[in-house]
Amino acid sequence: MVSKGLRMRISVSIFLFSVLILWSGWGKAASVVPLDPQRLFSYGSGPVEVFIFTDYFCPPCRSIESHMEEALESLHRLGVKITFVDMPFYPLTPLYASYFLYGAKAAEEFTDVLRVRRALFDIAQLKTVDSDAELVRRLKEKQIRISLLDLGPVFDQWSGIIKRFSVKSTPTCVVTRPGQEMQVLNGSVDIPQGIDRLIQDLSQISQTPKEVP
Repeated sequence: MVSKGLRMRISVSIFLFSVLILWSGWGKAASVVPLDPQRLFSYGSGPVEVFIFTDYFCPPCRSIESHMEEALESLHRLGVKITFVDMPFYPLTPLYASYFLYGAKAAEEFTDVLRVRRALFDIAQLKTVDSDAELVRRLKEKQIRISLLDLGPVFDQWSGIIKRFSVKSTPTCVVTRPGQEMQVLNGSVDIPQGIDRLIQDLSQISQTPKEVP
């Protein structure tokens, strides 16, 4: 007889495997333009890292997007490395994730990347935009520029990050800091609170006068 705990672990493993297969299958259909994959979804190079796992069709993700946009700008200014990972839980998410990457490739500043994400969340809320042509039209209306690229390497790296942190729900936020235990935040309440505490903590550290030997 299979225990309840084992059944749950098997279910999670099957779920994660399905997510990774979905990413792999979608990436093979993209046009080919070589580019460093991390350039498209990671911003900053500091020792503190924040990984944001969301889905454009996830209501809790959408509910915190406005707060997170402002918070992520603050973290970026504080030198935090920010990594976005789009989780393909909904059928149309791979399409929207593709256009996030196309928009990120065309973006010049981190604020432009945040604007692309905001536009995609807004469009996803309509629940009627389900084709490349219509999504391109909507993004053009919002003055979002795009540039095509090979999605396969990016989705491969996303799959690796999902496996690394065993993420199985959205929104999820993972914070890593040198010398400290990894922090995992879940949901529309814990994530904004946790990120705000991180901003406060890092701001205090940056304002502390350094001792001169």
